[in-house]
Formats: sequence, C-alpha cells, structure tokens
Amino acid sequence: MARRQRLTTTQLAELFEPPTEQRELVRHFTLSEADLAAIRRSHGDHNRLGHALMLCYLRYPGRVLRSGERPPAALLTFVAEQVGIFPEAIDAYLAAERSRRHHAVECQRQLGLRPFGRRTAAELTEALLPQAIEDDRFVHMAALVMRTCRERRTIVPSPAALERLCGELRGQARREVYRRLAGGLSTDQRRRLDALTQQREQTGQNWLTWLRQMPQGAKPDAMLGLIERLKHGAIGLQFALRSPGPSDPSCPACSRSRPHYGAACVLERDDLDLRRHGEHDVEVRHVEQLRLTARAGEFATEGRFKSPPEAD
Repeated sequence: MARRQRLTTTQLAELFEPPTEQRELVRHFTLSEADLAAIRRSHGDHNRLGHALMLCYLRYPGRVLRSGERPPAALLTFVAEQVGIFPEAIDAYLAAERSRRHHAVECQRQLGLRPFGRRTAAELTEALLPQAIEDDRFVHMAALVMRTCRERRTIVPSPAALERLCGELRGQARREVYRRLAGGLSTDQRRRLDALTQQREQTGQNWLTWLRQMPQGAKPDAMLGLIERLKHGAIGLQFALRSPGPSDPSCPACSRSRPHYGAACVLERDDLDLRRHGEHDVEVRHVEQLRLTARAGEFATEGRFKSPPEAD
C-alpha cells in the first residue's frame, strides 16, 4: 500500500527548497571569509562552486544538495558571484558525483552538523511536545521540526521521515491532552459526559451538538434558546468544574474519537454571545466559570484551538 502523504507538494517545497528572494539570499547564503578560504582549497572552478553550494544547502534549508539537483538560478548566480566563478560551471559539477559526496561529508564536518536518526527523532519529540499540544496542525509541526533541527545543528530529516516524526508527535500530544482533560474524571462523571453524546428526542441531534448551536441575534426566541442551553449546561456540566482540569490552560481539546473531550468543553462561544446582552449578568458569570472547560468543542469541529478571551 502506498504511503499516505500528509504534506502537500507545495508545503514540502516551502520546507525543503532554498528561497530565491534577494533578501533571503543575502540572509542565508552570504559566505564568510572562512567559508571562502575553505572553498578555494577545492580544485577546479566547478568543484569550488559545488563546494559553496553544498555549504549553502546545509545551512538552509538544512539538507545536502541532491545528486543531479540543479539549484535555482537566483541562488546559483548569487553564490557564483561571491566565489568569482561563472554559473555555467555547475554543469560539470553535477556530472561529478564523487565530488558531490565528498563535499557533503566535508561540509557537514566543517559546519559541525550531526545526521538525523532515531536518537535525534526521540530528542525532538520530547522537546517539541509542549508546542504540539498547543497546535498539532501537521504543517505547523513540520516547520517547527525543520527550524529546531537547524537550531540544533542537525541535518533535517527526509520528507518521509519528517511526516513520520510529525505523526508520532501529534499522537503523543493528543494522548497527553486526553490525559489532562479526562484523567481525573470519576466513573460517574464519565457517564454523565457520555450522556451528552446521546441523541435528543426532539431533533435527533446529540446534546453536545445542540449546545454548540447557539442562537444568534437579540430576539426573544434567541434569548430563550440561550437560557435553555445555559440551564442544561448548569445541570449537565457543573460537575466538570469540580473535576481536575488540564494543568496547562493553553492546551487544546481532543479528537472526535474521544467523547469525554468534547462533552466537557462545549460553551466557549456562550461568553461572546451573551456579552452582546449585558442585562444577563448571571448567565455571563456562569459562562466565564465554564471557560476553561470550553476547549474541546471548538477543536473537534475546526481541528484547532482558540484561546478564550480574557475576562473583563
């Protein structure tokens, strides 16, 4: 079975291809005097140009120049001007595979880089878990891994290895979020949370969906709908306030496959809706109490976490 690709071709290009804008070229690929001294020790114009390009690729995006890979014209011209060689010399270098492999090893040693492996992956997973708990979007985690590898002077993983690492990181993050949200719930609390996933006889919706569909507008029917939901929340969710919540108030909510996540956290939008009706002070204060438990419903429908507004 073919491996499922989670990052798009465009996203992979942004992560693994060198930039071509002039400002980014100057930022990432300006060679120092020490770089130029090492480059001059190579024999032949094509080898000096290839050595310089290998240094640039290992610095950013953090990988080696691949076999037969022709750098973008903007990067090639920018580097060639610094070493005083015509860009056309790259053709001879691309045909010299032995030189490319030799420069890959030599430049890694020159820059003090270490290869990516299992130990490195484990270290990155441990270090990046807090950030993954806050935002477990795949593209966000992939960019975070690439940036951390460069900061730690580690060669970035291949696209396949990067996706595997991000998948493991996401899995650990979601398990930790579930542990924080549901780990302290008693059997009775879990049973009452599960009840919110049952269907309502009136509409066929489950209680959780009904609670999230907040009426809009300052009309009598809308206000009655808000009060009805708040009353149900006070009855069905009050115990969640007494249970241990997540130790980190910035953690996101859970996946849809974990009903205890979503059922405990359904009223994030109530605060925003009720603030448009200032006379309902009691309901507003009640929603503010529930705010810390209002994370999972938003995450379950949108796949991401939104921080609640600060109380006035």
